[in-house]
Amino acid sequence: MKDAMNGARAGFSSVEAVLVMAVLAMATLSMSHTMLGSRQSMQHLREDSLIRDQAHTLLSRLQSIPFGSNAGPVSALQVASLVSLENDFMGSPIGQPDPSNIQQIYSGVSVSLRDLEGVSPITWEYAINGDDYFVRGGTWSIIIDRDLNGDGDLLDPFEGQDDLLRIELRHDGRSILRSIRSRNPNE
Repeated sequence: MKDAMNGARAGFSSVEAVLVMAVLAMATLSMSHTMLGSRQSMQHLREDSLIRDQAHTLLSRLQSIPFGSNAGPVSALQVASLVSLENDFMGSPIGQPDPSNIQQIYSGVSVSLRDLEGVSPITWEYAINGDDYFVRGGTWSIIIDRDLNGDGDLLDPFEGQDDLLRIELRHDGRSILRSIRSRNPNE
C-alpha cells in the first residue's frame, strides 16, 4: 500500500499538467510577440535607411547645382531630370540589371538653386514595384528658400539674404535632411 501511495505522488496530476502547458503557451506567445516586434523594427530601420540614402543622393545633386540668379521659370522637364530615377529595376535603359547593382545615373540639369527657389516646394511621388531597390516610394518634397531656420519668417539674423539658401528634403511630410547652401565666390 505504501508503494501505491508513493507512485501516486511521483507523477503529475492533470491540473498540474494543464498549468505547465498554459505557462509554456504564454511563454511561447510572449516570445513570438517579441520576435514579431523585433522584425517590424528591423523593417522600419531598413526602410528609413533607404529613405536617408535617397535623400543624401538628392542633396548631393542639389549641392552640386550652381547657386545662380533667378534666370526664369523652371520647366517640368528640368525638375524631372533633377529627381528622376533613371536606372531602376523596372525601367533600366540597359534591360534588366542585377538588382544588387542598382544605381542612379545623373547627367546634370541646366537649372540653378535660385531658379528652384522660385518653384519651391517641389513635390513628386516615386512609385515602384519593389521595396528592395535604391529608392523608397512615397511623396518627396524639396524646399528651397531663404528662411534658414524654417520658422516661416525672414526676421532672424542672416535670413533673407541673396547669398544663403536653406535646402530641406521631406519624405511623406517628415523632414529627412536639411542643409544651408551659400553662394561660392566663383558663382
